[in-house]
Amino acid sequence: MASKNRTVIIGIIAVICVLAAGLFLKQRMDSGEQRQQQIAVEKRTKEFRAEAEKARKEQEERAEKRREELKNRPPFRPDTTREIVFGNMDDGKEYALSSFKGKLLVVNLWGMWCKPCIRELPRFMAAQKFFQGAPVAFVAVSMDNTGQASVRRFLKRHNIELTPLYMDTQRSIRHRENMMALPVTWIIGPDGKLLRRVEQPADWGSKESQQFILFYLKQTGLLKK
Repeated sequence: MASKNRTVIIGIIAVICVLAAGLFLKQRMDSGEQRQQQIAVEKRTKEFRAEAEKARKEQEERAEKRREELKNRPPFRPDTTREIVFGNMDDGKEYALSSFKGKLLVVNLWGMWCKPCIRELPRFMAAQKFFQGAPVAFVAVSMDNTGQASVRRFLKRHNIELTPLYMDTQRSIRHRENMMALPVTWIIGPDGKLLRRVEQPADWGSKESQQFILFYLKQTGLLKK
């Protein structure tokens, strides 16, 4: 009886040893596969990082080249008004700068990507309200090419009331003006000639800006001195 029990115990131990050995071998195999997978992932990660770094450097080189091109390009002078056309998104019509002849024209060029433009727009519209009825037209033209729906959503999100909404629909401005330098404001006389080009944000609602506009209204003879 004791011999039989001993045999059973030895058999159980043998089975346990076989199972343990199998489990050990399986773990070793799994560990080896995991290590191979880890090595493959690390290799691919290094390749991705190298590709991303290469793409970043190429992008920086292109951006620097573009900045140099824009830096060396003379600013556009809108003296040939027949070439400048922009769309009124409220009435669906297109207007040339010559459409405003006989008035002092203040054209503000802005874009959704330009943070200073967003701060400037409400002040620009405040100037429009202040000079309502005067022989001066304020036109804020969006340089965005994403469509009017996205521009309107953007303005609504920033609580900016821009009426009417003008856009560079024919791209007659963006192909001539330096888009890296926005905001830009043109002051154009009643004869269509450029009087002043403001290349920085301005507080158009301030008294100084009001005097600035009044100066050109008087200088062009639209208001008596």
